Amino acid sequence: MAELPTIEGFLNVAGLPVVIEESGPDSPSPLTRHLAAAAPWLEVHATPSEDRRVLSLRGSKPHGNIRFVGELERRMIEPLVLTLRALATGQVDLDTPATPAFLQDLRRDVHLRLVVSVSCPYCPAAAAVVLRLPCVSNRVHVEVIRADLPDAPRVHAVPTLFDGGRIVGSGPLQEMKVVEGLLADVPR
Repeated sequence: MAELPTIEGFLNVAGLPVVIEESGPDSPSPLTRHLAAAAPWLEVHATPSEDRRVLSLRGSKPHGNIRFVGELERRMIEPLVLTLRALATGQVDLDTPATPAFLQDLRRDVHLRLVVSVSCPYCPAAAAVVLRLPCVSNRVHVEVIRADLPDAPRVHAVPTLFDGGRIVGSGPLQEMKVVEGLLADVPR
């Protein structure tokens, strides 16, 4: 049986600079300090505040805005790590090579909010799917927000993906279904 890579091994690759802008209690958090120690190309800019934790990612190449709102823990760390590596290397593990071509048809910016729970078995995979999109299109902006925050959109199930006020998907999400959902009501 092959051994699974550690976070340190997965992030210890050549890459362009990526910045995590973090605000929140005790910033920088142990998580972002650990990630910065593992990835030679990662820089953390921390602003301590008494408000909730917010991580914004900024890569060297054009991409959409990427934010995580609320503490990241358990398996919700996985989509963050995947996204950091994709921003640094430019290698995005898409489910289908057609995704960038479809997203090129967007004529306006799309602002997605993915509502997640750290105890949900589907949320890490859904977040990974949605976070690929801003890595390949600067018209797609994603915010991953914990459902237990007071200002999170009220949902009946997690994960739930919103485009503005419209629900694009709920439960397990597939990349092409999300892209088709975005293009359904978006002028091209």
